[in-house]
Amino acid sequence: VDMVKEINYIGIKHPELPPYFGQIDGLEKFDAQFFRVTKGQATSFDPLARKIMEESYSAIFDAGINPETLKGLKLGVFVGSSLSDSTTINLYEVFKLNGFVISGKTMIANRVSYWIDGKGPSYCLDYACASSMACLEIAYQRLKAGDCDTALVGGCIHSMNPVLTLNMKRAGLLCADGKTKCFDKNGDGFVRSDAINMLFLQKAKDAKRTFRCVNRRTEYKITGISEADGNELDAVGRFFGEGKPIKVGSIKSNMGHTQPVSGACSLTKIGLTDVLKSMDLFPDKIIGHSLGEIACAYADCCLTTEEAILVSYFRGITSIETKLIKGKMAAIGLGHKKVRDLCPPEIDIACRNSCESTTISGPAQDIDKFVAYLTSRSIFTKAVASNNIAFHSRYMADAGMFFLFCILLFFKNKIFSKINHKLCKQFISGPILLAKMKEFLKDPKTRSKKWLSTCFLPENWTNAICQYASPEYFTHNILNTVYFEETAKFIPVDAIVIEIAPHGLMQAIIKRSHVNCIHVPLTRRDEKDNVLFMLKAIGTLYQAGLNPDVDAIYPVVDFPVSTETPVLSHFVEWDHSEEW
Repeated sequence: VDMVKEINYIGIKHPELPPYFGQIDGLEKFDAQFFRVTKGQATSFDPLARKIMEESYSAIFDAGINPETLKGLKLGVFVGSSLSDSTTINLYEVFKLNGFVISGKTMIANRVSYWIDGKGPSYCLDYACASSMACLEIAYQRLKAGDCDTALVGGCIHSMNPVLTLNMKRAGLLCADGKTKCFDKNGDGFVRSDAINMLFLQKAKDAKRTFRCVNRRTEYKITGISEADGNELDAVGRFFGEGKPIKVGSIKSNMGHTQPVSGACSLTKIGLTDVLKSMDLFPDKIIGHSLGEIACAYADCCLTTEEAILVSYFRGITSIETKLIKGKMAAIGLGHKKVRDLCPPEIDIACRNSCESTTISGPAQDIDKFVAYLTSRSIFTKAVASNNIAFHSRYMADAGMFFLFCILLFFKNKIFSKINHKLCKQFISGPILLAKMKEFLKDPKTRSKKWLSTCFLPENWTNAICQYASPEYFTHNILNTVYFEETAKFIPVDAIVIEIAPHGLMQAIIKRSHVNCIHVPLTRRDEKDNVLFMLKAIGTLYQAGLNPDVDAIYPVVDFPVSTETPVLSHFVEWDHSEEW
């Protein structure tokens, strides 16, 4: 990261002035109203004092603390600042405007303490390039002594006047190419840079964000001058002991030399079902489409999480490992009766979706020919991704037997890891299969009345096979037609319809057949942020009259949080509409 840029010194041209600088943008911006600062005061403030207040707020906010809760407590403020051109310039420029000046380095720290009503020590230190590090050391000692319970530590510098820059260049301290070459034999100086940094220190027992522990790593002054850097590294080696590895670093190569501030710079459906349950959102009715029947079984408490996952797995693995024809599936923009009248005998009706939507399944070459024929008649068609498998058709028979045996074996003995697929296939063709079914069959759970089946037509819901979430039920599902159109008629006209799927495929169909319902998909394919999409969906459910317990979807936080926890301060948006 290179934070140095080429600049022009306004009104000054001098051949010896380096054209490179690490400059802060937006110093003239300040959210005066938020910090309860009057216009006259904000105008007279040193720019560094204004920005230190915003950075202090951000540092506290990043620690997971509400700054308002620190009012009246022993909060110390320690700011390192040495030569700062803005202080001197501000003294004269502001005086010309209103004759009233609030300046001086001490005020930089004092203003923060006044704003937050901190009762701990508050002052600026000038230890030249070690200023902010000295502040960190003193803050640590004050915390140990009990003078303060928390502390804001940092530093600031703003180099507006090029006179000092020119003098430093003549002294051989600054490079001409804008590159601070730390630990480099070609190092020829550093680039001056502005910076404002604040850290929030807490005792470990009070911290919500874990403190960082660094072993044998040190941050050095490093000027980018080869001889000086070499001398510093030699001193480090002698102090820490020769022969021991020491990690060294310097941020100056990235941002230039900030002088007093330098020390401070450094399984979808099942899961979604659980999300709804955790928020106390329980459906009046549940309907599954194809594989969605397994999710219904889980939501209806007929399958455990483990069972639901493994039934899904068996469905997939048996479809892949069984020798099947090369199949295809396609969606047609006609009702199933019209499709049946047009359909060649080699193709089956896989899904009866609605009065104007049907999915067909069969051999790939036959599907291709039929789709081409329909397209020539301007009838809507769209390929359905099925991995060359003709689901919900007669061509799944062998896979269905394999699937049935696998889940029977699992439900009876829970020996998934020991299942031999080749052995399973041997049972498919002989009379042994029936005997094994009876031997391994485990008592399945009864489906509740809220689970509306799409495996069977409504008039057949009283049949014995439809009463239970059994291996036979799920096998029937993989082999036969999905009767979604008929089952969807039981959805009330004013219902809130939540689609739980990796993508809201059924939304378009349900919206046309149930125009007065509120339709809420929880996810969407190719969505950049599906978590945000789901949270918006939860908001839609709230607006529709439901009362989701949103707190339940967030984990209980144990403090302090890990160092990998993202920071929060970028969520703070300051009102920078005015310039000061």
